[in-house]
Amino acid sequence: MNKIRIIYIAPKLNRAGLQIHLLELCKLINRNKYEIWICELSKEKGILRQEFEKIGVNLVNVSYNSMFPIFFAFKIFNFFKKTKPDVLHIQDISIPGCIIALAGKLASVNCVIFTIHGIWRFEKVRRIYFKILFKHTQKITDKFISVSESCRKYYIQNFNLDMDKTMVIYNGIDIKKFHFSSEVKLRKRLNFENTDKLIGSVGRLTRYKNHILIIKALPLILNKFSNVKFILIGNGELRDELEKNVDKMGLRSNVVFLGVRDDIPELLREIDIFIFPSIFVKDVNERRISEAFGIALLEAMASGKPVIAINTGGISEIIENGKNGVLLSYSDPKLLANAIIELIKNREKRIRLGIEARKTVESRFTNISMVEKFEQVYNELLN
Repeated sequence: MNKIRIIYIAPKLNRAGLQIHLLELCKLINRNKYEIWICELSKEKGILRQEFEKIGVNLVNVSYNSMFPIFFAFKIFNFFKKTKPDVLHIQDISIPGCIIALAGKLASVNCVIFTIHGIWRFEKVRRIYFKILFKHTQKITDKFISVSESCRKYYIQNFNLDMDKTMVIYNGIDIKKFHFSSEVKLRKRLNFENTDKLIGSVGRLTRYKNHILIIKALPLILNKFSNVKFILIGNGELRDELEKNVDKMGLRSNVVFLGVRDDIPELLREIDIFIFPSIFVKDVNERRISEAFGIALLEAMASGKPVIAINTGGISEIIENGKNGVLLSYSDPKLLANAIIELIKNREKRIRLGIEARKTVESRFTNISMVEKFEQVYNELLN
């Protein structure tokens, strides 16, 4: 019996939410039934690529040049004619994604699927171009899968996405990697005291991730508890700006930038409180404007940590305020500081929220249940 050939289209395979989602999918999908390819839309190879190579995924690189979309369309069309995929599964909605979908249908691909990972804004000219492309793309796409209900509604309301072609499959993580612990290895490496309270956050240092909020809240927290430290895991275009703010506010001894790490589970074990401060960005110059979901949030919850987040995008689909985390109604340093201070004071509440957070991930957001749902979609569409 011939295997069903799936080609996933993904941006550069860096360590980010979309790519981690795809890695979990490729790890658990039934390899006796499916042959997996990934087309990485980048000249350069991402740092997560080696993880895909380890599990035997076929990898190719095709770069997209917005100045020559027709040339790109021909190149991708010829790739599909050569590889003959049964399923073309495009990760996230974008202009190159639409071009790829249309090229796939011209190359007689049986099934075209999009997974929508983000809530994006297009500037005026690109928005017109995208809407025209997307109108035609919708007609030939079999299914649009969103990682949250919030994300699904955004595209229905703003881009007339056909409701009948949409569904939600929540991201899932490997919960075996994450567990309760109170290690002190990180504290020793950073010369922190065992009694210090560690606040942590994981994510790309970009505008909508809103890490500046934690830095602004820190002086208010330190007025009550001088033994609080903040560790920020991740990198991005705002790192220099954030570090300058830390120095300007005299917080260098209380804030540590750890950069991109591949030992996230170990680091999360040592954090006392996890902050997920993403917001809806109104700046018209920002392309990514909101958090559709939050894999880093799930990882902290799976580690049994009390989490604080802002009610934006799909976050309220994960956190129920006061039950499995703290959900702030808006972004405000004083509001965040008060929430953190309350958790520092109340050890029982920290423990209770952490236990409930872990239960939430175990019951609703595992990689096993996520992959089962994707396989069900493939089977239904191909049959």
